[in-house]
Amino acid sequence: GVWGPVRPKHFCGQQAHKLFSRYFPDNELNWEGRWPANSPSISESLLTWFLLRPAETPGLSSATNFLMQRYNGSLSALNTAWGTSATSWSTLGRAAPYPTPATTARSGDESDFLALVAERYHKTIATAIRAVDPNHLIIGYRYYGAVLKPLAAAVGRHFDVVDYHAYTAKAPIDE
Repeated sequence: GVWGPVRPKHFCGQQAHKLFSRYFPDNELNWEGRWPANSPSISESLLTWFLLRPAETPGLSSATNFLMQRYNGSLSALNTAWGTSATSWSTLGRAAPYPTPATTARSGDESDFLALVAERYHKTIATAIRAVDPNHLIIGYRYYGAVLKPLAAAVGRHFDVVDYHAYTAKAPIDE
């Protein structure tokens, strides 16, 4: 996971083959709002999905800490900004499904958290690969759906090539 241990050796081995040209670390990860993907969902973003994780998971503590810092430890301020009524930081995930449409504050928090996770995820992968093989391309796994600016920015900083798939009749080239 994003907050789990990094295992650089996982990436080595095949680069010795003469036809090896690039790393393709993953495929079509769900960075969009519906969590879990392609199913009825009570979460609309990566942030709210992390808030629904079990208590012992690093993602939940990271999302909670992000919000605690953002709202200076004031659950009341978060409740006001999000239109929720959580009674403690540990029960914030139980406030799902959150009011829709998202408030401006919640949308901003979701976008900023996505930027944080995307940066950490892509930097972790690139650092692990470059530690064992600095000489081959890192191609962003097939991204699909909406072009999310925080995600595109992180990919652009850490990977050599972006692979974007638009399963629509018209590619979203203006995004």
